[in-house]
Amino acid sequence: MVKTLANGEPVRKRAKPAKVSPLLKAHKKAVSTAAAHSLNEDVEVAITSIDTLIDELAVKHGKSVEVIQELVLLGGHVLKSRCTAGINNAYAHCEARCNGACT
Repeated sequence: MVKTLANGEPVRKRAKPAKVSPLLKAHKKAVSTAAAHSLNEDVEVAITSIDTLIDELAVKHGKSVEVIQELVLLGGHVLKSRCTAGINNAYAHCEARCNGACT
């Protein structure tokens, strides 16, 4: 049995959320877009500085860029040293072992 008001409408358990004005929507979108662009620019600067640092280290020590990236944990071979073998990541460890044996 549904409870009804005096005018016959059903009783609401929750109030309707207030509608956001188009001006406020546009302002929020502009603020979030500016923040996203700022973050993107900062990430681009960080990647550029890391790339130049890795290149300098590779030239200085006579190693390849891939070796330096792996030493700095940017090469993607983190699974071999960071995760223990378990049922969830057994495939990754098996693949890492196979790649290590092949090289």
